[in-house]
Amino acid sequence: MAPDPAVCAGDVVAVSVGQSLIIELEEAIQSGSKDKRIDALRRITDLFVADADRLTDQQIGVFDDILGHLIKRIESRALAELSRRLAPIHNAPIEVVRRLSRDDNIVVAEPILTASPRLSDSDLIEIAGTKTQAHLLAIYARPQIGTAVTDILLQRGNQDVFHTLAENSGRTLLRPRLRDPCAARRKRRAARQKSRAPP
Repeated sequence: MAPDPAVCAGDVVAVSVGQSLIIELEEAIQSGSKDKRIDALRRITDLFVADADRLTDQQIGVFDDILGHLIKRIESRALAELSRRLAPIHNAPIEVVRRLSRDDNIVVAEPILTASPRLSDSDLIEIAGTKTQAHLLAIYARPQIGTAVTDILLQRGNQDVFHTLAENSGRTLLRPRLRDPCAARRKRRAARQKSRAPP
């Protein structure tokens, strides 16, 4: 069977784009200049955002690799800008999105946690189980969250998280579990006390 010309063309474009970006990346890293690295990050991000709807999975993988190398040596302010730009894109480079969402700096992580459709419930549960209360609040701000994610928010949330959940308990997806978040907390406290009681 003859190869699909469209697929072949896409492969050629992916290789060409990849080689160009790799050259630019190497120059930015070798220069040792913070400004040069930030400039490279912005230009590569511009290129991705402009063509995101037309890129193949292979091409997106190239951007994922390139951006993944760059963000290891980029300051938080530039990472926060990258996070804001990638957050609404439905096919944003997945590994970069995951790394940004797990950044300890909430300014970097928040746009992704709040809006990125690339994060799965498994991603959100892991982040909610290991990161700060600010990360939990950012997750809650998503347009929709599943019940398993809601559970971990209730389990780990502090007073600020509980108050936010209680004030917004009318959200359709969460209503069955958040009608009385404080009751859930009291139930867990009672269970802990019971487990500590002498036989």
